[in-house]
Amino acid sequence: MEQASEDELYQVMDWLGQRQERIEGKLAKKHLDNGSFVLYDVTSTYFEGRTCPPARLGHNRDGKKGKLQIGFGLLCSHEGCPVAVEVFPGDTGDPSTLEEQIRKIRDRFGLGRVILVGDRGLITEARIREEIRPVKGLEWITALRSSQIRKLVDSGSLQLSLFDEQDLAEITDPAYPKERLVVCRNPMLAYYVEWHMRQLLAPILFDEDVPQGAQASRKSVVAPAQRSDSAKAKARRKRTKDNLPVHSFRTLLKDLATICKSRVQPHFPAAPAFDKITLPTPVQHRASNFCV
Repeated sequence: MEQASEDELYQVMDWLGQRQERIEGKLAKKHLDNGSFVLYDVTSTYFEGRTCPPARLGHNRDGKKGKLQIGFGLLCSHEGCPVAVEVFPGDTGDPSTLEEQIRKIRDRFGLGRVILVGDRGLITEARIREEIRPVKGLEWITALRSSQIRKLVDSGSLQLSLFDEQDLAEITDPAYPKERLVVCRNPMLAYYVEWHMRQLLAPILFDEDVPQGAQASRKSVVAPAQRSDSAKAKARRKRTKDNLPVHSFRTLLKDLATICKSRVQPHFPAAPAFDKITLPTPVQHRASNFCV
């Protein structure tokens, strides 16, 4: 390789390009079978020049505004082994590349039944309806968007109490007939939300609520961390400055969980039903004000 010239390297690339379909066919035969998972994703790369035929202006993942780019999709086995790659013009939307991959799997690789795995930006509702469902033997795995997950919560199909004792569960919803919905708790995301909640709720928690004071009482950067006078007072009295009970983060969540919304149907003729929310306690009221 050290002795190869630039022109010789281009010649090798041309040789591979002419034989790409045959090579991919052999890789598919080795790594893919009927009933196997096929992983697919799309990315892009930008160009400094102007002479690449498929280069277009499009959504630039590299953050290079005004630069031409190409997109390329990669098909892999369930173990992540690359099987096939395809270049697309840089202005091609990710979901638009899916149809060609389905054709490749069915026609070129001769696979009658596979499970296609892609992210929510690739396997969209429209692609499922128009390109995946009509193909017999083609299944899929993808993720729902946040708006779709919110609808599951609002409808009651997804109850967050599921995660009190387990991290993974399977649910059903009329909006997704004959589909398996698998929900899981993401502790990385949960800790992120918890961190922000602790910052807001610190005055009514045993957590440090005056970090500047705690830092000022620390003699040096290598000395043990100190608590502010405010935090020490909360821990000693078990009361806040306005005489509310101090909570740990967990006990406060249990307290807030007692707030509920009830549907009330009066017994009077033709009286409409209405919702009634539990009257919050002073602690609950204070917590809700912190989080607004």
